[in-house]
Amino acid sequence: MIDELFVQNVALIEEASLVPAKGLTVLTGETGAGKTALLSAIKLLIGERGDVTAIREGSDELHVEARFFLADSGEEGTIVRRRMNTDGRGRVEIDGHMASVGELAEKIGTTVDLCGQHEHQRLLDVHTHVALLDAWIGAQACEALARYRSCLAVAKQAQSELERVRAMSSAATSKIEEAAFVVRKIGEVDPKQGEYEALQEQLPRLEHAEALMEATHLAHGALSDDEGATDRIAEALSALRGVSSFDTKLATLAETLESSLIDLEDAASELRSYTDTLEFDEQALERLQSRFAAFQGLMRTYGPTMEDVFARAKEAQEVMDALEDGDECIAQAEAVCVAAEKNLEAAADVLDEVRMHNAPKLAAEITHQMAFLEMGTAEITIEHKRLNRTQWTDAGPSQVEFLYKPGKELRARPLRKIASG
Repeated sequence: MIDELFVQNVALIEEASLVPAKGLTVLTGETGAGKTALLSAIKLLIGERGDVTAIREGSDELHVEARFFLADSGEEGTIVRRRMNTDGRGRVEIDGHMASVGELAEKIGTTVDLCGQHEHQRLLDVHTHVALLDAWIGAQACEALARYRSCLAVAKQAQSELERVRAMSSAATSKIEEAAFVVRKIGEVDPKQGEYEALQEQLPRLEHAEALMEATHLAHGALSDDEGATDRIAEALSALRGVSSFDTKLATLAETLESSLIDLEDAASELRSYTDTLEFDEQALERLQSRFAAFQGLMRTYGPTMEDVFARAKEAQEVMDALEDGDECIAQAEAVCVAAEKNLEAAADVLDEVRMHNAPKLAAEITHQMAFLEMGTAEITIEHKRLNRTQWTDAGPSQVEFLYKPGKELRARPLRKIASG
């Protein structure tokens, strides 16, 4: 429950504090007194989205905070604060720690029930009745509904797969001929995953092997030959070391040259190793160029990428397999459908049983409460009607509807047709 509430710069309210009394607290006042603004502040505290229009005119920021005593709150309760400025940015705190609006809605919003003046109109929508019944039943209905929904999803997937297999099986002869042609053409090249990318990397080296050999040989010589870069830097390093004790700056330069010399020697070694891997093989080059051209041909026809080519080959093979083994594939898909429907029907029966067993209890509870409103012999009944399989939804296999019976001698009728405001 809310133990204390502080509101600042919300709509008409400049600043207000509220400490509700124990039990029922009623706030009254004429139009413009700020009742709606106070309700807006509470909505912000339970995780509803904020609107900058709620900020009091002339103010830069609104601020609301409250202390809630929840099931898991300690003696100090749970302190919630929320701020929002005119540029739409906000800040949420729960017990002094930053939090998101979603966390606020989950932790606080689930403990507060706001009922507006038109909330009763939801009762006139028959589609909300089953959720009201399930909410009253609780965990037992929740578990049964979750099992039913899981089985329904599996059944839908099985039916979709059956329809797909049947459609492929009924394809025209021209379709299997087309698929066979695609499989044959791609199979002639027999591409492997990653092969095209490897060719893209290998071909430039083979095509320019002579230029690469010449360049790396010259580079290696420039570094390692007599009077090459490493020799000259070694001479410079030796000269500086001889006098570095006289000037620390020269010692620093000597260290720099030593590091550079190590890098150059490493580079020379890598150049030699790279040069050793190079070879000019005209036959290998022609073979790879021919292979590369074949891949490009496939991409022009079935691409634009090799992934598209692989996907097209897989699709064509599936068409051929489905058409050649159509009866067997259909039989397997039908068996899966039958099993899924059997599981779904069992889950539907369990869900219906839970609802049908508890519906009279809820109706009796409501009718009992209606007696306190001095509604005479009026009562509520709950109708439960199993739907055709094609009408089953995520809500369940049956329609649940609350009926209102004005008196003992009168017939129960749907709320939307008989209930007044």
